[in-house]
Order: sequence, then structure tokens, then C-alpha cells
Amino acid sequence: MHINRRYFLLGASNFALWPLLARAGKLDEQLPASGATLRFAVRLDKADVGMHHITFRDANGNIHIEHNMDILLKIAFVTAYSLKHTSTETWSSIGRDARLLAISSETTEDGTNHKINGKSGKDNFSIKTHHGEVAAPADIATTN
Repeated sequence: MHINRRYFLLGASNFALWPLLARAGKLDEQLPASGATLRFAVRLDKADVGMHHITFRDANGNIHIEHNMDILLKIAFVTAYSLKHTSTETWSSIGRDARLLAISSETTEDGTNHKINGKSGKDNFSIKTHHGEVAAPADIATTN
């Protein structure tokens, strides 16, 4: 059976973060102080293969969440997988009425670049990629 390493790593990272995601479901909890950074090590078989940092900022009543992820998996000195990701999400607030106002994301996976920019409109959330523009539901949320 062949397993795509991208989906395996994404699935494994989501499974590893499940306790955090379950806790994140409590939307009315207070965020860390503005400027605080959560730092996660990404490991595979007890070996460090990368990092994921999440920084929170309060700006003019909006919440900015910045992600910085860097993963490099080498097998016998050969790069088997690489991922660099940065993104900034702007939210209207924290809580059940929070709304994603904007997102800017850049990812390089195994040498392939992906950019996403999005912003909230009156009736939808407009997402622009190199494939074009897509209208998503206004109450869209990110998975990370």
C-alpha cells in the first residue's frame, strides 16, 4: 500500500495536535497576551524535523495570528520532504461571534510555492490564489 507522504505528515501533525484543537473549541477563552508566541517542535521518531510558532497580536481591536512553520525531513542526508509556511490571519475578535477578516499565506512545499490572500466582504470571503479567485462562505475559519 502506498501512502502519500504529504497526507501522512499532515494527518500525523493533526493527530498530534488533537488535544490542542479539542481545547481550542472553547471559543470564549482568553487569548495569550499580545505578542505572546506558542512554540511547538515538530518531531518524527524522537528526531527534531522542524518547528511551528504561533504569535498573537492585538491591533485596533482585531486579533492577528501569525504562523511560522519550517519542516525539513532528511533520510540519509537526502531531503525527503520540506515545508516552509508563513501566514497572518486577522480576526474581528475572540469568541463565538469572531469573524475571519483577512488572511495572507505563503507556503513552499518541496520547492513548489503557494500563495493565498483573502479578505472578508459583505456576503462572502474572497480568496485569491494563482488559480484565480474563489468566493467562500462569510463565516469561513482556518484549520490551524
